[in-house]
Amino acid sequence: MIERIFSRIRPYLNGILPVFACILPFVVSGQTFNGQGGLLIPPGAPGQTVGITTSPVTVTGIGILGEGCTFIENVTMDVLHTWTGDIALFLISPAGQVLELSSGNGGASDNFSITVFTDFAPQFITEGMAPFNGSFRPEGRQQNTSPPFPNGNPLGTYTFQNTFDGINADGEWQLFINDFVPADVGIINSWSITFSSGGGPAPEVSLGPDITICPGQVSTLTAEVDPSADGYLWSTGESTPSIEVSPSVSTTYSVTVTYNGCIERDTIEVIIDPNGVIADAGPDVDICQDESTTLSGSGGGSGANYTWSTGQTETMITVSPSVTTTYTLTVSEGVCFATDEVVVNVSPVPVADAGPDIEICEGVSIELEASGGIQNNDYSWSTGQSGSTITVIPSETTEYTVTVDVNGCMDTDDVMITVFDAPTVDAGPDEEICFGDDITLIAFGSGGSYEWSNGQTGDEITVSPTSATTYTVTLTDNGCEATDEVEVDVITVQASAGPNQFLCEGESVTLTASGGSFYEWSTGQTQQSISVSP
Repeated sequence: MIERIFSRIRPYLNGILPVFACILPFVVSGQTFNGQGGLLIPPGAPGQTVGITTSPVTVTGIGILGEGCTFIENVTMDVLHTWTGDIALFLISPAGQVLELSSGNGGASDNFSITVFTDFAPQFITEGMAPFNGSFRPEGRQQNTSPPFPNGNPLGTYTFQNTFDGINADGEWQLFINDFVPADVGIINSWSITFSSGGGPAPEVSLGPDITICPGQVSTLTAEVDPSADGYLWSTGESTPSIEVSPSVSTTYSVTVTYNGCIERDTIEVIIDPNGVIADAGPDVDICQDESTTLSGSGGGSGANYTWSTGQTETMITVSPSVTTTYTLTVSEGVCFATDEVVVNVSPVPVADAGPDIEICEGVSIELEASGGIQNNDYSWSTGQSGSTITVIPSETTEYTVTVDVNGCMDTDDVMITVFDAPTVDAGPDEEICFGDDITLIAFGSGGSYEWSNGQTGDEITVSPTSATTYTVTLTDNGCEATDEVEVDVITVQASAGPNQFLCEGESVTLTASGGSFYEWSTGQTQQSISVSP
């Protein structure tokens, strides 16, 4: 596998001359320095597939970058590699400053073929495709030459200008290539670095003397340029002639101005007055309607003055707003002042309603329904249950309490459940009567009113059913009911003494009765059959 990959770059190991000089952009007084070519990537390729290759170039006669009209115009390279996503390219100055040209770009594609890195290209290297032929801006997201190569910063955070401005360009520069993934290899065919002295004359820029401001104040910084400027670049990243700053600590700002290809810069320190003030009205507060809260301000020294939007001038004030209100605190001391706001959020107090009192009978369940909350989880009951509706089965008279909590504002209400004892009733034993007879039924109960299934009322009723009948008695006491039944069985007898008989004097005859279980003849006999001789 390694031999196959190495064979693809073998033709370039014989010192092929660079062919890219003709595409360098025109610069005034440009000086190009060629780095060492013919270096394998990594140095022990093809046997070695992971490692670092550095190619030096010695620069002379350039001097301090950024002074007058001198700057880096471009870095141009012809680097062959069979998987460009495996390598990271860096430019390292004689003083050790690092600029990330490209790391992990190109994926499985090949080569950086006549690739020009410059601050003046319209697109970043990350937007190109291998073999990256053309001009690109350096990736410039980080300065770590060992993986991983984080992409947390924006593209172009580091540029040729802001990385190397102010250093002495004379000395040994390095093209640093880290081949950090095994398998693929390559070669530095050639590379160069070009410096430009611009067209001149160099602009003169002044930000004026250092200034002192109070904490929290805003200051406008303006670059005064003579004779003119083609572009501005502040250390904040802004590119306008003036910027507004409000640092929390003393900070030095710089602006770099370009004109006719020349670069000049100036710095200014914005100093924070150590006696300044920082207003702090405290965190926002949540209260319930009709409540009050204490606001506490801070941020000034012993001689500071505090003024609230209410007109009060103490550090601590008590307020009781009826609606959500924003209060402003102004802290001043000498010529410095600062403001801060605190919001007092006012939530209405809910009106809890547990519902009307209820009377129930023992053993009966009842549903309690409360109101006053917004969401179902705003309700909690004295039973430990939650929700607007709960079901209870009290065994005795009980008072239940519901608490409604909306945004920390609470109200309670009670509901009384009166439990009446369940009545008891006994309709008596089952009865038997003969057809045509009547009978008195007597119910015994714990007290209350009686009503029978035939519509009669009272604990005693007289009935004369013609057939077996079940009577139900209902006892009602405090709205609670109990029932019992009694069955009255009706006996119907159809007696038969048999047919009439004819006999002679002195004879006897047997008479047989039917239709019953017990018999009694007029003779006093009690058998079903009797013999008579009338």
